Amino acid sequence: MSSPQGMCANLVDKGKLTSPLIIYNRTAQRAQELAAKIGGDRTTVAASVAEAVAAADIVFTCLGEDQSVSDTIDTALQGDVTGKLFVDCSTIHPTTTNALAKAVTAKGAEFVAMPGRNRGRSGVGFEGAQRLTSSSFRSPCDGGFWAVGMRALRPKGGR
Repeated sequence: MSSPQGMCANLVDKGKLTSPLIIYNRTAQRAQELAAKIGGDRTTVAASVAEAVAAADIVFTCLGEDQSVSDTIDTALQGDVTGKLFVDCSTIHPTTTNALAKAVTAKGAEFVAMPGRNRGRSGVGFEGAQRLTSSSFRSPCDGGFWAVGMRALRPKGGR
């Protein structure tokens, strides 16, 4: 099981990115420290959820509770998310996951749930997971919050 920090490092090291990885954390200092650790030339720190999502094609979220995930996705959906892919790595209730999948897809984006650990909950947004065309995603994080975006894994607006 990787940490959110490990996930970010792996995306930069193995993701064949063509532009810097975008990192956002509710605690700005944590995002800045991670960016410095990975390499300032390979990352950029966003000042807000809206900034991170606007610049990304793929958005990873990893939070500790349902309400935090819902609030973050609601904020993200205030901007244009058409053609983006949201990957939620949080371990939240399936009802919340499915509601998020519906909200995201209603705005023209795609959604897949990839929780880090199952803490006695089952069902992880299969409606969104079925839309994922690649089965290469593995559960990348557990705990904390990192909204991460990248441009290289999928062309802007691509499927």
